[in-house]
Amino acid sequence: MLNHEYYGLDLNLYGMSTIFFFFSFSVSFGFFFFLLFSGFVSKNPYVLLANPSGSSTGSAISAATNLATVTLGIETDGSIITPSSANSVVGIKPTLGLTSRAGVILISPRQDNVGDKKATIAASKFIPAGGYKQFLKAEGLRGKRLGILRRPFFNFSGTSVSAQTFETHFKTLRQKGTILVYNIEISNINVILDVRESGEGLALLYEFKKALNAYLSELLVSPVRTLGDVIAFNLKHSKEVSLALSPIPFPFSTLIIELDAVLSSFNLF
Repeated sequence: MLNHEYYGLDLNLYGMSTIFFFFSFSVSFGFFFFLLFSGFVSKNPYVLLANPSGSSTGSAISAATNLATVTLGIETDGSIITPSSANSVVGIKPTLGLTSRAGVILISPRQDNVGDKKATIAASKFIPAGGYKQFLKAEGLRGKRLGILRRPFFNFSGTSVSAQTFETHFKTLRQKGTILVYNIEISNINVILDVRESGEGLALLYEFKKALNAYLSELLVSPVRTLGDVIAFNLKHSKEVSLALSPIPFPFSTLIIELDAVLSSFNLF
């Protein structure tokens, strides 16, 4: 919308994958409920059929298309970094507590933080307060040791474009005096990355209910005050929602009831 006071354009929150994928495990990246009845999803601006990733999808796309110098997103696990990578922009999740979370729906108060996305590193001067640009020095990593954890992240061939790109960056780091330690191994890395095995998934389910209830309870005007109210509304209107979603080419048959089933299995209600 047009901001007449500053003669600029305010980009509201469009294109965020709804409720950070906690709405459904089968929802598409870039699916946003405000676009529900239009049947649209956010697109990667460079390759329209490519995955734009998420969940802070729209803000990454806005930065990639130069609609804004700096955009905001919120991350629990990868919701800033992943769409930034997919849409070729710079994303930073600051240390918890450096940015305000006022008005934000949280999954986990322990993990969630607001960060920014921008087209260039130079724009890092804006967020958080004071920015990170002051720390950008050409020789800033001289003498620092960086471990390269290849397994299980480097899942591409050594001759691929991805491998060549990484090697180019590694070469630049070495030229700037960085000490690279290759072939780092973490014995339980698969457990760490598995939300079930690590216990993170169970913790997030519990924290999401508590955080969402707190957020809804503070709204000035809303008939919905708890997660139970949200699920009840979705179940009551499941037919209408399913019909509205039918033009979108991915499965939504379990869209409305998945969260209810998962949470109920842990006796969180």
